[in-house]
Amino acid sequence: MAPKNNTTTRVVLDIKNKISREDYKIIRSKNRKAIIIEIKNKKAKQTDKSKSVKEVVLPEKYTKEKTGSAPGLCTVVIDPGHGGKDPGATGYQKTREKDVCLSLGLKLKKLINSKKGYKAILTRNSDIFLSLDDRGAIANENNADIFISLHANSHEDTRITGIETYYLSFASDEDARKVAARENFTTASKISDLEMIFFDLLQNNKINQSSILAGHVHNAMVSKISDKYHEKIRNLGIKHAPMRVLINTEMPCILIETAFISNPKEAKQLKSLAFQNTLAASIFNGIENFRSARETAFNKTAP
Repeated sequence: MAPKNNTTTRVVLDIKNKISREDYKIIRSKNRKAIIIEIKNKKAKQTDKSKSVKEVVLPEKYTKEKTGSAPGLCTVVIDPGHGGKDPGATGYQKTREKDVCLSLGLKLKKLINSKKGYKAILTRNSDIFLSLDDRGAIANENNADIFISLHANSHEDTRITGIETYYLSFASDEDARKVAARENFTTASKISDLEMIFFDLLQNNKINQSSILAGHVHNAMVSKISDKYHEKIRNLGIKHAPMRVLINTEMPCILIETAFISNPKEAKQLKSLAFQNTLAASIFNGIENFRSARETAFNKTAP
């Protein structure tokens, strides 16, 4: 389920059996806070057991007026990837993606909350499992201005290194398709199906703003890490892919693959508190640059 525009929500159901238009009906609840989708199996006897009723609760934006963030306050929702029963990628010396993402997320939250005009919220602050949809829902419920999902990359070739940042769109290349498949818990061959689901969302301003946010954050990370460690970090660039965790968010959103946990050197860096602090500082710098650029653009176009 995702917003198509300001007045319409698109709901997609995955159904195992083929159905026709007469097999289902859609009913709006009396309180207008939900719709009921009733699907009947016409080949079975028409009893209560032959009906499948799915109640879909509409997003709060269509049932209740949002209060929004406090004036001048930028709310950032930080999403440490994976967690709980989902360890993510396991890399060099059994370093787990879920652990480094949480540690980085906690540092980034602390840094953001120490800055005037900013507020940070974590989707998880402990080792718990959250669905991809739940993560976006937390951002929406908190009226976030920015959503950032933190991850560590992995590759079968342990020599591969680098940093890359994603925003939501069609897969930019085959490597992006593979990364999206891993983060979406699916296969690369099924990514094209997901791409079609959000095809009509591509004109949404969120996509454009997300690409700009990705640029500011990615460039800040590459620059700051290179300066700090006096070596040129391998810049894998800004990419786009159908990341499931980004689809349902209503604000500019990006997913950062901070380094390769499968590479011995980068795995050690990811576990280093100093490296995590540098990453957190660079991500915040990118957020600041994005916010400043957006406010400047607004002031130029405002009447």
